[in-house]
Amino acid sequence: MRKAKIRKGCLAGALALLMVVASLSLSGTFAAGLIDTEAKCSLTLSTTGADYAADIETIDEVHAKLYRVAEVSDTAVYTAIGAFAEDTEVSKVSNLKTRGDSSDWAQTWEDLAAAAAKVVESENVPATDTITMQPDAATGTSIGTATDLKTGLYLVVVETAQSSEYEYSFSPYLVALPGSEYRQTGSYGTGEDEWDYDQTVGLKPERTARYGQIEIVKSLREFNASLGDVTFVFQVTATRAEDGNPAEVVYDNVVSITFAQGEPLTKSVVIDNLPAGSVVTVKEVYSGGSYSIAPGTSDSAEVTVAADEVTPVQFENTYNDRTISGYGVTNHYTYKVKEVDGIEIG
Repeated sequence: MRKAKIRKGCLAGALALLMVVASLSLSGTFAAGLIDTEAKCSLTLSTTGADYAADIETIDEVHAKLYRVAEVSDTAVYTAIGAFAEDTEVSKVSNLKTRGDSSDWAQTWEDLAAAAAKVVESENVPATDTITMQPDAATGTSIGTATDLKTGLYLVVVETAQSSEYEYSFSPYLVALPGSEYRQTGSYGTGEDEWDYDQTVGLKPERTARYGQIEIVKSLREFNASLGDVTFVFQVTATRAEDGNPAEVVYDNVVSITFAQGEPLTKSVVIDNLPAGSVVTVKEVYSGGSYSIAPGTSDSAEVTVAADEVTPVQFENTYNDRTISGYGVTNHYTYKVKEVDGIEIG
């Protein structure tokens, strides 16, 4: 009987030791405690970056779509759901740690976000929720919030935003709800190790310049066919001031338009790839000896390039009763290439 009691005592002691070990393990791995999977979460998105802040007043709204990629257990294990569960790459979220131990931790999240975004596009997955970010001039950001979200792992897809001169694009992003600053920094010992059911994420967009065109439109009130073809030459110079810096020349060239017998008396030439916001000066520098600027018009004009638009510049000439041929001019020009946002313009 005593022997049996001893065995029972040993068993109880072993169970107690096992519980202590398990408790220590959970304490080290889940120091923040278990996740309340029935809780409701919120997600606030905001833009970041000085480039964006400079354009904040010209961007009315930025739209983001949220997709619930995975559900989460109380011990922070993710399980892909719906169309995401059928994708080989995205289903790897089950192995995803909420705290990283190596330098490739952030890259893993980035790769999974890209894979999930492909599933959204290929399978036409409907959004779980949406967020509309509106400008806050005081902070130089756009900000918006979604509430009443289920716990889990969400893909954030932000639509491209445009100002008058720039386009802002955002990479797809994964965010855990709830999240833990300690667990999501990618290293031990930083941030608060508590589950936060109300997450705020700052999204830094990539900025690229937008471009437009100008069209030099030349009209003749009269054409003297006896003098043959006539060529008109225009000096075109574009300057652009960026982010408060002094204006720099981004385009400097000459273009020509030639009229011949039997052709329409209005012709044009288009200049492409001019950065939006550029101030373009066009001056007629040669019009042939027998043609002059028409009364009431000018030999120069200044316009501002609008993104994705063709801005016309009008010139009009008339025959001046002189008999000087104006064809066969040799164009001499200097052409400057200006790099804007990594793209050569010209």
